Amino acid sequence: MDAQAETLAIEGLLSRQGEMAWNLARHEQGQRDEYTSKLRFGATAFNAASLVSVLNLPQTMTGFTTDSALIAAGFFVVGTICGAASLLSHQNFLIGSTGRFTSYAMTNDRAISLSRSLPGTSEHSQLGEALEELEKAAKDGLFKPNDTAVTAQSFSMWAWLGGVLAAAISHLWAYFSG
Repeated sequence: MDAQAETLAIEGLLSRQGEMAWNLARHEQGQRDEYTSKLRFGATAFNAASLVSVLNLPQTMTGFTTDSALIAAGFFVVGTICGAASLLSHQNFLIGSTGRFTSYAMTNDRAISLSRSLPGTSEHSQLGEALEELEKAAKDGLFKPNDTAVTAQSFSMWAWLGGVLAAAISHLWAYFSG
């Protein structure tokens, strides 16, 4: 393969990779914005609404005690806090991932530009460095998940379930023992 054919092959490969990188960067930006707008108060509102509801149960449901309401409310408070922590953690993660993908796409664009230079030139010698940066970014966790947000969201939903079960078990206990 001659130098010009090699240059065209590299440019074609990098162009496709660059298009994918920019699509991923735009996708991450869209995800960040969509996630923020739809879920900012999602888990916290769910737990907070349950908290308000369970605190009103002693006045509206015969046999449901204030102590039972407070136990269930404790679960909903924990769920509200964990839900908020999850949302904030994920928001911060998306800000970082948007930066990572944008940086990756920019490095890929630089590699495309460098690939257009002829072998043996100083610009072409920088191509290897750009390719190494792309490889390193991919290996360093370009696509890593946000374990903190996932864990906090799981705790939030388990806390909600714990609150519901605490309220139900308490009410059933009072009903059958009284």
